[in-house]
Amino acid sequence: MKRYIFLICFSCFFISCNYYKLAYNHLSKKLKHAGLSYHTAVLQDCTIAYWDSENDKPVLILLHGFGASTEFQWYKQANELSKEYRVILPNLLYFGESSSQTSDFSVGSQVKAIQKLIDKLGLSSFNLGGVSYGGLIAAELANVEKDKIKKLMIIDAPLKFFTQEDNKAVLQNYNVANFEELLVPSDHKKLRRLLNVAYQHPPVAPDFGLKSFYKHAVLPHVKEQRELIKSLATQQTEYVQHDYKFDFPVLLLWGENDKLIPLHVGKELKEYFGANSELKIIPNTAHMPILEDPKSTNKIMLDFLKK
Repeated sequence: MKRYIFLICFSCFFISCNYYKLAYNHLSKKLKHAGLSYHTAVLQDCTIAYWDSENDKPVLILLHGFGASTEFQWYKQANELSKEYRVILPNLLYFGESSSQTSDFSVGSQVKAIQKLIDKLGLSSFNLGGVSYGGLIAAELANVEKDKIKKLMIIDAPLKFFTQEDNKAVLQNYNVANFEELLVPSDHKKLRRLLNVAYQHPPVAPDFGLKSFYKHAVLPHVKEQRELIKSLATQQTEYVQHDYKFDFPVLLLWGENDKLIPLHVGKELKEYFGANSELKIIPNTAHMPILEDPKSTNKIMLDFLKK
């Protein structure tokens, strides 16, 4: 009996130490199964790690948000989308193995980094999408690369109509002093709160799993990611005033019960972009419908891209 208990305890300890690695390897296998391979591009002033299916199909670049690297955010889309498109999943600066040699934490620095990757890959035209923070970066990238964009997909992003009042409501709702603590928490236990932001119905996450994820995925870039959020906060008024004049079709995809970037932002963006856009709302989901209802999300994205 004592030996049995020892084996259980030893197994739990072993799993807890390797939980992140096991999860990462599992998702990497999913991406490889979808035909994507992992690359690292050493560019001027930065390094971008990315996944690429490297085929001759139309190109689709997808940008992730805060909370985790691209492997953890787009893996449920990779298999379906790669059947029709050359899928490229970059890790933004200070996520995964992507890094910068500068101290510029602005959205503009992220845009320039992705532009450098696009130039290195020789992409003359592509479809583009982004979720949350990645959606804002996608919109800003589309604004400066209009001639290359075929279609744009913006998912639950703090774009144009996300106001200071929304800011205050989010901080009050989650009882935090600032967005840095909400999106890049100071310890692993507060990752549960982040799951409650992302999901309407959060998945079960054991404490040892959160601890391992925090240690390996969050802690290495915690300072830089918090600087990204601080920079975004100082630029919020600027992005509210930005004009986006897109000639290409725009898909606005929103979780019905997003408490971080509320649905009114998507509705106002639909009015702003007008007939050139469409708004699709995923019921019973929160901030990350790409994870919470991938079946519906994938269908909407593919229908939009194929039109």
